Amino acid sequence: MLEYWENMMSICSGIGTIAKTYSTVSGIWKTDKTENIENYLKQIVEDGIKIQREPERLSDHILYAQNFSSVQDVTKNKQQYIKDLRDVKEYLQPVQSAIGGTILSSAMIWTPERMQQAMNKSPWETLNDIRPIQAVYNPHPNPDMVPVLFEFDQQQYLGWQFNNILKTTFECEYNKLLIPNSNSEGSLINQSHGEGKMDYPNGTPEVPDARTYEGELHNGKPHGRGIMVFADGGTLDGYWNNGYYNP
Repeated sequence: MLEYWENMMSICSGIGTIAKTYSTVSGIWKTDKTENIENYLKQIVEDGIKIQREPERLSDHILYAQNFSSVQDVTKNKQQYIKDLRDVKEYLQPVQSAIGGTILSSAMIWTPERMQQAMNKSPWETLNDIRPIQAVYNPHPNPDMVPVLFEFDQQQYLGWQFNNILKTTFECEYNKLLIPNSNSEGSLINQSHGEGKMDYPNGTPEVPDARTYEGELHNGKPHGRGIMVFADGGTLDGYWNNGYYNP
């Protein structure tokens, strides 16, 4: 069962509900050895990312990296994370039971509205090549396809969708790598998403005289509300779009 697996996107249904609301989503890494996950996190540190908080161990086989993201709602500059770890554990237990081994989940967010609506209408119209999780033995031959795990009628299924379609059609951006977010205590270095502070000794392609920025980020660029400090000491407090000031 998924012996080869590295990562996937998991859409979970509401807690204590009969209808499948597909209310939360996160990235999932699965391994048969917990030390594989520990080595992965060590590699992140070696690559220069400062981990402010170690992953929470929600059970013997469920780890939760609440200060790292792999799924983003592209309609929101600031992601809405699931804060209660008891809820996160309840969402993740059926996932771990279905795929086995030890799983590491990225920060869990509320499912983007378009994705939730599409899944509630029909997962079979939203995803491709859907099959029961027990019948999945190999990765998809197309590397651009993202594996998406979901539950239907108390059974876990795996479907596939192109990453660009997830982003443009369903407002759900997936990254195979763990990216630091603003869900941790203290500041983060080398941050790409969420909130943080960036230093620009030589400016940026969009703003050549920029020196520092503090605020909301996306893909390492100012995106959302933030303050830019310039080489002459001047500042600009406002909204940014993909690195550019957006008055």
